[in-house]
Amino acid sequence: MSEPSQPSGGGGPPLRDRARSEPSGAEGAASAGAPASGRAQVLAAIPHRPPFLWVDEVVEQAADRLVARKWVDPAEPVFQGHYPDFPLLPGVLVCEAIFQAGAILLASKVPPGDARVPVMVRVQDARFKRMVRPGDVLDLEVVLDDMLLPKFDLTGKARVGGELAVSVKFSCALAPRPGAGERA
Repeated sequence: MSEPSQPSGGGGPPLRDRARSEPSGAEGAASAGAPASGRAQVLAAIPHRPPFLWVDEVVEQAADRLVARKWVDPAEPVFQGHYPDFPLLPGVLVCEAIFQAGAILLASKVPPGDARVPVMVRVQDARFKRMVRPGDVLDLEVVLDDMLLPKFDLTGKARVGGELAVSVKFSCALAPRPGAGERA
């Protein structure tokens, strides 16, 4: 896997209400270790954008399961302060990568034209088993356990080199985007 450059970009449209074309400019050129189509799939599925995009590519997707990947760039600004002499990716950001992978999975469950965005409503049983360091590759797996619109219950895991780093159960709900109303 090639080492990606740090992506750049701006705000994004709501879940399932985005153009399905390749991004242009810096977003399209910065692949973060994934082919441009991999980054395009991520950008098309969720409203997150750099510098707060924590998924580089979707590796595998089924109806109720998704596997994604994130290369932990040593140039991430977070490592300047956490911790300068022993850089570690904060566990909350590993969880965020899992949550974003979950949002990608949920994009396929939302009715077409729905302008709502996924928001976190519950996090439980988060367990941190291994440190994540600059240069590591996070393999993210999320499973949809239950769905009753507008709420989704999921389980997520992040692994590094096959070793479990974080596991967490979480729930998301679809929330109206300000100015967009409940449905587009």
